[in-house]
Amino acid sequence: MVNSPPFKLNCRVFMTITSALEEYVKHLKAIPCSFHTWKGNRAGVRQLVKLIGDRELSDITLKHIEAFRIDMVQRELSPFTFLHYICSLRSFFEFAEKLGDFAVKKALIELPPSPQNFVDLPTHKEISKMISLIDMSTTKGVRDRAVMELLKASGCRVSEISGLDEHHINLEKLEMKVTGKGNKTRICDITPRARHWVKKWLKKKPNEFSPLFTAMITTNQEHKADKDYMRMGIQSIQMLVRNLREAAHITKQITPHDLRHLYATDLIKNRIPVMALQQELGHAHLSSTQWYVHLDRSDVKRQYRRAVAGIYR
Repeated sequence: MVNSPPFKLNCRVFMTITSALEEYVKHLKAIPCSFHTWKGNRAGVRQLVKLIGDRELSDITLKHIEAFRIDMVQRELSPFTFLHYICSLRSFFEFAEKLGDFAVKKALIELPPSPQNFVDLPTHKEISKMISLIDMSTTKGVRDRAVMELLKASGCRVSEISGLDEHHINLEKLEMKVTGKGNKTRICDITPRARHWVKKWLKKKPNEFSPLFTAMITTNQEHKADKDYMRMGIQSIQMLVRNLREAAHITKQITPHDLRHLYATDLIKNRIPVMALQQELGHAHLSSTQWYVHLDRSDVKRQYRRAVAGIYR
C-alpha cells in the first residue's frame, strides 16, 4: 500500500498522466526507496502512455485499462512482466486518488492470475562449467573468478557486489558488509574459497582505488579522485555472467540473480531457518523470503511422504 505523501500536493483535477507520474516518482524518492524500485513502479504507467497517449487523468476510464491488458496479451509478454505492469498501474492509481477524484481507482484494476512461481535454476555443474572457462592467467580473469565466487557463495544482489569497497570485506572473519535496498546495511558470510580468490585479486588490483572490484580500463589521472570511476558496474557483472553462459553453450538464461536464488534454495534444502535466511538475503519482510525461496516438487514429495509415514503407520 502506498503511504500518504510526505509533502503537500496540489490536488488538480486537470493533470496528465506524465505530470502525475512525476509527482508519484517524487513521492517514491521521498519515502525513500531504491532507484530500481521507483524505476520499476513507473514501468507500467509509461507503457500505458505509449498506448493511449499522455491524456488527462480525468479522461481515463476502465476501457483504457482493458485496452492496455489486450495490448499486453497481443505482445505475448511473459506472465511475470504482465503482472509487474498491472501492479505498477495499481500503485500509480492508488497514489492518483490523493491528487483528485478520478474514474479509475486501484480497487477497480483487477490483478491477473499469478504465474507459477517456477524458476529454471542453474545447476552447480553448469556454474562450475562457466567458472572453468575463465582465463586465470590474466588479471581480469582473477577478478572475474573472485566476482563469480562471491556471487555464488554469498547470495548478494548484483548491486551489492558492485558496491563493495575494500574496507567492506573482512577476510579473517569470512564476512563482508553490503548495502542493500533502501541503503540498509547488513553483514553477509562468505566461503573460504571465495576468500581465497578475493585475496588473489587484491594482490593484483590497483591499490589507489577503493572499490573492491575495478573495471579493466586505462586509468585517467583526472578521474583518480572519483572513487566510483574505476568501479566494476552492475551491467559489467551481468555481462560477465552472460558471456560465461554463452561460452559454456548453456541455453537457459542465467543471471546474477539466479545465483542468488540458487544460494537461497540450497540453504533452505539444508534446513536453514527461514528467518535466518531473511537476514542473509536482506529482505525487509519475511513474506519476501517465503516467496523467493521455493521448494522443488521432489522436496515437497519427500516431506509429504515423511509426514504421512509418521502419522499413518
